[in-house]
Amino acid sequence: MQKKHGPDRPWLVMVMSQWPYPPVAGNTRRILSLARHLSGAYRLALVTTSGPRPSRSALAEVFQRIDHAPRGLSANPRDHSLRGRLRVLRGWWRQRRYDARERRAVGGLAASWNGHPFWRERRTGGHLLARVCREVRPVALIAEYGWMMLPEGLIARGLGVPVVLDTHDVISRRAASARALGLEPRIDVIEAEEAAVLELADLVVAIQTEEAEHLRGMLPGKRVITVMHPAEPVRPDPALEEQPGEVLFVGSKAAHNVDALRWFIQEAWPAVLGGHPAARLRVVGSIAEALPDPELRLPSIDWTGRVENLEPVYARAQVVVCCPRFGSGLKIKTVEALAHGKPLVTTPLGVEGLDGVGSACRVVSLQEFGDAVAGLLVDKPGRAELSEAAAVYAATQLSAAFCFRELDSELRRLACPE
Repeated sequence: MQKKHGPDRPWLVMVMSQWPYPPVAGNTRRILSLARHLSGAYRLALVTTSGPRPSRSALAEVFQRIDHAPRGLSANPRDHSLRGRLRVLRGWWRQRRYDARERRAVGGLAASWNGHPFWRERRTGGHLLARVCREVRPVALIAEYGWMMLPEGLIARGLGVPVVLDTHDVISRRAASARALGLEPRIDVIEAEEAAVLELADLVVAIQTEEAEHLRGMLPGKRVITVMHPAEPVRPDPALEEQPGEVLFVGSKAAHNVDALRWFIQEAWPAVLGGHPAARLRVVGSIAEALPDPELRLPSIDWTGRVENLEPVYARAQVVVCCPRFGSGLKIKTVEALAHGKPLVTTPLGVEGLDGVGSACRVVSLQEFGDAVAGLLVDKPGRAELSEAAAVYAATQLSAAFCFRELDSELRRLACPE
């Protein structure tokens, strides 16, 4: 997108239920990469229904305006000084006023949507969004996740602001795949319920090609485009060397990641050790906090946890694994492994929607997974071939210009209607 400068740039408003920084999970990394791209041509306003964070300096580089829900009763209740009690009173009064404004803004929407699974996900941000839209008059609202249509998307449409819905994934597909494994989905929604909400958007954004086709079937006549997560090739630091036998799993503590890692350790890792006894598994990300089970804390596993910079952990790994058993959307860990040029072992679900990626990674069934990882650890020419193919794929199919081209075109159309 061509960089523009000056106060004459049009406004876009992005609304979300979490802060996009720090980008510690795949969804926040996607949101932040999208915002950074759009900030080249638009002034961005961020509206989040999360309370304030301690520091917003990193976000101020991308967003020209930031509005958020109040902190509420966050003062220390054990501070019995006069100043402490005044803080509690101010927080209580601020929250009460905020909630009253929210009730007025939502109005009759609750009667129509109360009981919908997405309505139960809603936070209190409707009147906040309405105020921002009236003041900056954006060319569009970008809502992150389907549940942000209720009520934020509806409120924006009521003000004449077109709504671009960035779905991230098809929640009803995710729920169905979890139920098929006997698991309880976090948001239990069926396709018809989800379609009723997505139909309210002016433009629906899918994160990968297969989900775009699925959404077109769900929403006949609705404009659906694909906006992949960009992952430009990363040049490895020559000072960082691969560690022999190191296998890398990166993930947040989202349910599908927890399930995948538990399965990998219990079902596939013994086969890896059988073929390569010196192998070590490194677990990176908040997922390390979600699996404290003693039976999973094996001597051959390093639980690194959260890190600020993923480049060193990718550089040290000989093989990266991504083995989801359920879920939807795009597997950000897959595209990031490709961008780092790492040999990747994954499943068909792990590469869903990545057209033509087959030669850039090793795609196997869950039954073959452990043996495939062990085999790749001892196959240096095979790893080199996959690394080269992964870098080529990232350069051609995962560049920002390629991934955002449809969205750029649609936003130009909204900014300059015929």
